Amino acid sequence: MRGVAHDASDPAAGRVRTTGVPPAGDIIIMRALTVSGPCDIVLFEGRWDGAYDCWSDRPGAAEGRRRALDLLRTYAPWECERFRRTEPTDPGAALYGAITPTVRRPVAHVDGGRPVLGMADALAVHDPITGQGANNAARAAACYLTAILDRGDRPFDEPWMRAAFATYWADARHTHAFTEFMLREPPPEQVRRAIETAFDHPEVAHRFANGYADPSTYREWLLDPDGAAAYPGRFDT
Repeated sequence: MRGVAHDASDPAAGRVRTTGVPPAGDIIIMRALTVSGPCDIVLFEGRWDGAYDCWSDRPGAAEGRRRALDLLRTYAPWECERFRRTEPTDPGAALYGAITPTVRRPVAHVDGGRPVLGMADALAVHDPITGQGANNAARAAACYLTAILDRGDRPFDEPWMRAAFATYWADARHTHAFTEFMLREPPPEQVRRAIETAFDHPEVAHRFANGYADPSTYREWLLDPDGAAAYPGRFDT
């Protein structure tokens, strides 16, 4: 949307902001740049049958804005005030979709049995709550490129395809585990505690934020209940 009120005295106004309401989902607001200039994106990540799950009719940009403001007014009124005088950037400024997390077998057969190797989101589809889509695509491309170069003149047959995916999955499984963990209802207690600790301790904040680049690092101190109790507990006073 265009016309969002950015108060220079508010340090959060120009940053990515998230408001989580467990029964409804998450609101994520971020600055962006379109062909018509700067704007602010409002993303609703809704839980099934929750208050944010109200877009199945895929309204146009103007109606989408009206509906978004109604939700902001109820669940994030401080954000609604910022967006009160906004307008859509263009008639196509609305995007809707739904994700069912899925992990598929890596090889399909076409043309009478010819094997075809899938990659990235074609095989491992994660909910966007952890923002890992582009990360997974880049990791899959890098992993497959290495496997292709290492193969030399040998055939790119089905066993090679399965081995290439297995190498990718050795990393991607951590993304899958982290994303599924963050989707739990109610939210895991260790996540709440880690975020609360991060407000006062930069070390925890950096570790939590940087884990998005490598979700395998969450396993020992966030996903594991004993590790999750021990690490933030170091900072208790």
